[in-house]
This record gives sequence, structure tokens and C-alpha cells, in this order.
Amino acid sequence: DTCQDVQSPQYLIYPFIPKDQPTIFYGDSGTGKSYLVLYLAMAAIINKSDCPGNIRPQGPITPLILDWETSRDEVAWRLHLLTNGNGNVDLHLKYRRCAMPLVDDLEQIQECIRDIKANFIILDSLALACGGDLNSAEPVIKFYAAVRKLKTTCLIVAHIGKGIGSSGAGVYGSAFFKHYARSVWEINSNWQDNVTNIGIVHKKVNNSSLHTPVSLKLIFNKDENDKIQEVRIEPGLELPVTVSSKNPDKIKGLLKAKGALTVKEIQLLTGISLESLEATLSGWERRGN
Repeated sequence: DTCQDVQSPQYLIYPFIPKDQPTIFYGDSGTGKSYLVLYLAMAAIINKSDCPGNIRPQGPITPLILDWETSRDEVAWRLHLLTNGNGNVDLHLKYRRCAMPLVDDLEQIQECIRDIKANFIILDSLALACGGDLNSAEPVIKFYAAVRKLKTTCLIVAHIGKGIGSSGAGVYGSAFFKHYARSVWEINSNWQDNVTNIGIVHKKVNNSSLHTPVSLKLIFNKDENDKIQEVRIEPGLELPVTVSSKNPDKIKGLLKAKGALTVKEIQLLTGISLESLEATLSGWERRGN
């Protein structure tokens, strides 16, 4: 039967997290993925609608961190730094330490989700949550079958594969990781003193066009003893030029951040060869872009 009340796909946190679907954030170590994910969780809990980067939670949202990598204390400390730097809100994030692959721990995790009525599950990170040979299709298929049984919105944090900075870069492991996710975002960053400039580029989506790249800044404020006291998030001035391996994405992100530039300025800021740059721009001109 045809449903009469058909709705367009919904978001739990716009523009990053489609509702009731699996999303992947992937990037190299040290790119700010964990802080970014915790910031989304914080914004979701307080239902903050004016976040940098046009992030808009569609609350009420109860996140749950499933952590295969760190500890409750480390997650709590990072969240403390973020809340100090972004409004001094007092909140508690639901947390579960994990050791077995999701497939082997599924019933207990389902029970945890039911007990706290979680509707936003963060899996950090993919390699340990999946288990097995990540380049083989079988464990990936089993992993996504388990994710589907959670019956809620999932954000999966992953590492980048081989070929960083080339067209071969992507989610580490089998191509099925990307194929079965409904939305995939690449995270990269540049560091300068106490500021991390984060670029977030949409690489794959099923139910819409790709979203515009987002640029954010992580600002690590320190005391006189050089200890981090808070982490503030603000809109970024520009995308890191290394955020995407594809020249068109680099150019579009740069022009969105800085406005009109000469060909020479684009070349200097992106490192793209003049020949490749002119070919890309000529192609856009022919298509009327």
C-alpha cells in the first residue's frame, strides 16, 4: 500500500546526521574528530539551534557514547573543556565502555539503549566496533546488520585509509563501509599555535545533494601554566586546503571561504598545478557553473 503521509528524509542534527540512519565521520588521527563529535552531542543535549557551522539539532535528543578507544574519564574531561568554552552548560553525557565488536555485544548494547532511551548513538571507533579483517566484506556486512538492529540514529567515527592526500583516500578498509553508510563526511585540519582549523567535507549521501563544506575553529585556551582550560568552537575563516583529495572540492571550498580570487591566488593557496587548475575552471565555464 502507498503511504499517504510521506515525508522527506529527516535530520537529527542538520546538516550532518540524517535521522535513523548510519553516518560516518572519517579522518586522520589528530584532526579534531573526537572534539567535533562531542560538540555535536553537547549541542544535541541542550538543543542548541545557533551553533557555528549552521548546525541545527532537531531535539529532544539523548546521545549515548559507545567507546572502544578511550575511557570515561577522558571523554568527561574533553566534554568539560567544551562546556567551559561554549556557554558553561552543566550536562551529563551517557557513556558505555566497549571491548567486544558490536556484533558480539549487541544484546547488552540494545538493553542499554532501551534503559536510557537513547536516540543518537556515537560509535568510536569503527575498526574496533567492527572487528575482523576490515578489508573483507563479511565483517562489514555483519557490522551494518548489527547497526540496523539498534533501530536508531548512529554516528560512526572512522580513520582514513591509505593514500592520504590522493584520490585513493577514504574510510579505512572495505569500500562497503562507505556503500552502506547513508552519509559520509571527511574531516581534516590544520594546526597553528593553539588554533585548529577543521574542514568538514561531504563525500557521500543517498537522499539529497552533497552539502556545502563546513569550516570550524577549535581554540584551545590555556592558563599561565600552559594547561588547557577550555576548548571553544567558532566558525572557521577557511577550509584547510588538505581537507579533500579532489581538486574541485578544494577550489569550491576555498572560493566559498574567501570569495572571488584570481587564478594565481587559487594556485598559491591550494597547491594545485596551473594546468590542472585551468582545466577545472575551463570545465566549469563550459557547463555554466
